[in-house]
Amino acid sequence: MLIIWLGLSINNFINPILREDSELLLALLSQLGDLATTAYGLQQGLTERNPFINTLISNFGIEGFTAVKAAILGLTIYVYRRKIENY
Repeated sequence: MLIIWLGLSINNFINPILREDSELLLALLSQLGDLATTAYGLQQGLTERNPFINTLISNFGIEGFTAVKAAILGLTIYVYRRKIENY
């Protein structure tokens, strides 16, 4: 259910940006791919090897990891837009 909600929310927020910027599309796909493969691996019994992310998931579940991915993507969009404004 979380993945479906994420897909709808991300689509509504990111869609206008992606029409113009293929670099942001790559960043979005990378973050979503990492989120999906990590969630799948955890469901299969694997463990996260990154100590920071492992602690985050242990304390807050996949939702905490999702929040970090969303923050990274938001920061990426912010920095990318600032870069474009400066040129």
